[in-house]
Amino acid sequence: MMAFGDEDQRSKHFLTFWHYKMLQSHLVLQTGMRGVFGKPQGTVARVHIGQVIMSICTKLQNKEHVIEALCRAKFKFPGRQKIHISKKWGFTKFNVDEFENMVAEKRLIPDGCGVKYIPNHGPLDKWRALHS
Repeated sequence: MMAFGDEDQRSKHFLTFWHYKMLQSHLVLQTGMRGVFGKPQGTVARVHIGQVIMSICTKLQNKEHVIEALCRAKFKFPGRQKIHISKKWGFTKFNVDEFENMVAEKRLIPDGCGVKYIPNHGPLDKWRALHS
């Protein structure tokens, strides 16, 4: 339990949420429309401008379905959201056009859900083992 002098040390959004939870525990929930426009209530997360909210990795053939799903999901959050399609290949740090060329040159080796980069320098024995 906190003393009365310690109340100002807690953040404002925590107090707001705590007050909401205390009210909710004493109320009898009524049937009918609550939160008419379907906006989120309860626990919140503070998001900065330009911060990634959600990330989806999918096959190229499902691109249209994912974009449609994200467009519909944007209406459930207050504010403005943008959909950004990455130029990277899957969970790697390489662009799509670079990736296929590097795989053909055997400079990338599959490693789980990512790849290992094989540089052009190093022991000659390892290079011969890869290219034989």
